[in-house]
Amino acid sequence: MNNLKTKSVLNKKFKFFLISFISLIIVFIIIYRFTSYTPVFLDYGKRNFIEKTIDFLSFGWHFTKASIYKQYRKNQDKAEKELGKAGWYRKKYLIKYFGVNGKDLNSVLTLYKRLKIDSISEKLDVFLKREQKIEKLK
Repeated sequence: MNNLKTKSVLNKKFKFFLISFISLIIVFIIIYRFTSYTPVFLDYGKRNFIEKTIDFLSFGWHFTKASIYKQYRKNQDKAEKELGKAGWYRKKYLIKYFGVNGKDLNSVLTLYKRLKIDSISEKLDVFLKREQKIEKLK
C-alpha cells in the first residue's frame, strides 16, 4: 500500500515536470519568434503561420486603438498614428488608406516620418540604408 502511494506521488511529480518543461519550451519558441519577427514591408518571402498570426493580432490591436481614438476620444492625430502602425502589419491597408506606393519604401518612410512614428521610421530607414549599401557594392 505504501509502495503504491510512492509511485502515485512520483507519477504526479513527473507529469507536472513534463508539462512545465513543454510549456517552457513553447514560451521560449514564441519569444524567439517575436524577437526575430520581420515586418511585412521588409520581408520579400512568403509569410509563415506565426508571422501571419503576429501580423493579424498586431493589425487588430492598432486598428482597434485607432477606432477608439477616432470615435470616442475625438483625437484624429492619435488615430492617424495608430492607423499608420496598423498599416505596418497590412501592406494593402496602408496603400489603400494612405495612398502610398507599396513598392517605393521611400514614400512609406516619408509617411511614417510625417506621422511621427519614430520606432517604425528608424527600422525602415536602417533597412533602406542597408539596401543602398548592398546596391553600391554590386
